[in-house]
Amino acid sequence: MDDAGNAYVAGYTASNQTSFPVVGGPDLTFNGDRDAFVAKVKADGTALVYAGYIGGSKDDRGNGIDIDRGGNVYVTGSTKSDEGSFPARVGPDLTQNGDSDAFVAKVNATGAALVYAGYIGGNGEDSGWAIAVDREENAYVTGYTYSTEATFPVVGGPDLTFNGYYDAFVAKINWFGTALIYSGFIGGLRDDLGRGIAVDAAGDAYVTGYTRSDQATFPIVGVPDLTINGRNDAFVAKVREVPPTPTPTSTETSTPTMTPTPTSTPTSTATPTPTATPTDTPTRTPTPTDTPTATPTFTPTPSPTATSTETVTPTPTTTTTATSTPTATPSATATPTATPTSIYGVIRGAVWRDLNGNGAQETGEPGEAGVTIRLYVQGTPVGTTVTLDDGRYRFPSLSPGAYVVQEVQPAWLRYSSTPDELTVNLAAGQEAIVNFGDWNGLPIWLPLLLRQR
Repeated sequence: MDDAGNAYVAGYTASNQTSFPVVGGPDLTFNGDRDAFVAKVKADGTALVYAGYIGGSKDDRGNGIDIDRGGNVYVTGSTKSDEGSFPARVGPDLTQNGDSDAFVAKVNATGAALVYAGYIGGNGEDSGWAIAVDREENAYVTGYTYSTEATFPVVGGPDLTFNGYYDAFVAKINWFGTALIYSGFIGGLRDDLGRGIAVDAAGDAYVTGYTRSDQATFPIVGVPDLTINGRNDAFVAKVREVPPTPTPTSTETSTPTMTPTPTSTPTSTATPTPTATPTDTPTRTPTPTDTPTATPTFTPTPSPTATSTETVTPTPTTTTTATSTPTATPSATATPTATPTSIYGVIRGAVWRDLNGNGAQETGEPGEAGVTIRLYVQGTPVGTTVTLDDGRYRFPSLSPGAYVVQEVQPAWLRYSSTPDELTVNLAAGQEAIVNFGDWNGLPIWLPLLLRQR
């Protein structure tokens, strides 16, 4: 249900369009066997705002639904239809993987079209049962799978190894629908099925379902109960996304500034020759000229300042010496600090009330909540969001390319002091800021024009 009281329903139907109440979309034509459907019901229950199918030529079922702040709807379920008939577009996977795959689909705010739709699954039986969406419009799906890690798209976790019979799974899909941010199993030796999911403001996911696996194989951690009690027990799990690049720890001070050549050192006192390479960590540096990136898990910290260990001359007995060879302490392998550039970008900004209409936000001019911001690619809407209480908005996890950011002029503010549309050429790793100003007074140019007359 949204803030206005409209209700949203997903399920499945064997009724074709001659008797099913299709209106608006996203698909007005029945596709075969069973189709999933999605419908929006007016707040007073008197009529459908929209209703339509999601499916292909075989059995497709909608099991879970959620809605974001912009009115976009997210549906998950199961499908036996391959990509020849299922309306797969954008992602996260455009190819069917087995007899039955889970699917995830995002329907735009009008209900007329799919923003994205794709598969999650392997060569076994997979089904999505519940879905949730966070404030940045990333989708979280849980369900069950009979596919092992050999074919199921495991990424990051929480468990990358299939455990037996059916496992519950949890997956996070990026805002654009193009990829899985993480995906993994939750389960033990026997049947485990995910049935419900929620997400908090920090992006932690909460999964519930039922399990027949006992405490010997089910991944019990903490409370509320560490022992199975019967044939089937309910379970609850909290999943936290771990960033792929850990933040620096205290071991960052044992390494000097980043140096491009293998023989350079952070200070003039640390100028080792190839024969001065310490030998107490032979497995870390097979040759004297090995660069600091000899192992994928070790990258020197780009620290611009020297530390007390930087002036230590390279002797074989000093394992924390700041030489250009990888002689850092073993704890450094767990704390890589050079962050790779993200393959995605972010567009963010704010809408503010421009009290004097000069097109620049100044002290005392507040952010404007509840303003709709739309995102387009080549004229096609790909995202909608609504500004927060302080006027901010954000479109995360965007693929590089050209975007048009559009503010929908709020009815309570008559004029714009900035353009209502702006084009952004977004690069990988870029964070582009687009702000919009609105006000209720006369346009700032109008008094000037009148004086000229």
